[in-house]
Amino acid sequence: MLLVFALSIPFFSLALVTPAARTRDLLIQATGIVNNLTPELLENRIGANTPLAPEWLDGTWSEFLLALDDAVLEQAEQHGLRRLLAQHIASSSVFHNKPPPLSLVELGGAVDELEALLIPGPKLVQDINGFDMKFRKMKQVAAICQAVQDWFDVREVKRVVDVGAGVGALTRELQKHLSCPSVGIELRSELAEVARKKSDQQGLTSTSFLVCDVRNPSDLAAQLQAGDLVVGLHTCGRLGGDIVAAVAERASVPISLLMVSCCLPGWPWAFVDLVRQPQSALGKQLGLILPRSALKMANLGSAAVRPKAGRERLALRSLLSARGVVETQRMPLKGLRKQDFRRGFRSMASRALEVRGLSSASEKELLAAEAAAEAQLPAFRRLELLSKLVGDVVELAVNFDRGSVLEEAGLTTSVSRLFPQSISARNLAILAHTPS
Repeated sequence: MLLVFALSIPFFSLALVTPAARTRDLLIQATGIVNNLTPELLENRIGANTPLAPEWLDGTWSEFLLALDDAVLEQAEQHGLRRLLAQHIASSSVFHNKPPPLSLVELGGAVDELEALLIPGPKLVQDINGFDMKFRKMKQVAAICQAVQDWFDVREVKRVVDVGAGVGALTRELQKHLSCPSVGIELRSELAEVARKKSDQQGLTSTSFLVCDVRNPSDLAAQLQAGDLVVGLHTCGRLGGDIVAAVAERASVPISLLMVSCCLPGWPWAFVDLVRQPQSALGKQLGLILPRSALKMANLGSAAVRPKAGRERLALRSLLSARGVVETQRMPLKGLRKQDFRRGFRSMASRALEVRGLSSASEKELLAAEAAAEAQLPAFRRLELLSKLVGDVVELAVNFDRGSVLEEAGLTTSVSRLFPQSISARNLAILAHTPS
């Protein structure tokens, strides 16, 4: 049985940029939860063995999940298993077929306690023009701009530094909102050039862009100055840790950070190794070592699971298995591109076979894989509710570890949910500033 040890952490009154709880305390609590999970739970995607539950999973957990009726399953996918577990505490009528085991309720409650200690995000977000931005991106940029005004003393900001600026949407908006110079730092020169042209088109003379290998913390730190507000919106993989390391290296001068991480495993240019080592001194002391598979669980997206996506992955796994391909790490997505996912199972299958040097699938093979996926999907959807719950813990722990690096460097640090999941499931923000 999983045991959860909750720490008693005082809740301090919230001033403009004062944390509700020290990040190190949150890290201790999150690591306690992670370290009390079984290694198999962190190293494997729970639904990867469907239609059967994995032998290593607590039998009371799998029995409960597999017994969920369709109506409760849809609620859990839409709102998250944690919310339903919390509702069960208040009213035992939530789950119709089988009550949840106490250890699972304790796990959900422990994560809820951590979430309650995050500082609240901006309540009122002013809309922005959103020139040349998609709707969700526009809302994310608007939330960042509002958070800067709510959480930081903008009079002390001498310059905005947008790391991983891309084509510069956030860089330009922050320059408009703060009326101070804004610098976008980008790894890829072609994107930096596009960003310059867009700024020129808008007549923004105080916005500039430079190319830097942002994956090297020392190179990035060399670009930072006293009075900088460093921002990063959806920093991928190891880039989030590299930005934190660079800011910590410059903590001897007045400096601030507002960063929202993205996919923790990272794309190839910001790839995280098979094991993520703790970054903070406290994380090392606590032994917060996370396998890459656990980071992938934190990248499952919003609480709402898309059955279509699960069906396509199950079909791909079935197809590859019939061809004798044994996948040892989670689902068989090696070599697939974003366009393959958008086009559906058959495009995914074509690409997956190609990268493995295998011949194209026949119509009979494709139909058989699709039929197998349809049969496995009900169990997969139910078991995967647990993957998302574990992913929530992992995502919090990684952000607390990064925040503790800044706290250890002398910065005042907090973590917040910057915007709702409807805008982006990747919404955990680290904010840090030099103490006044």
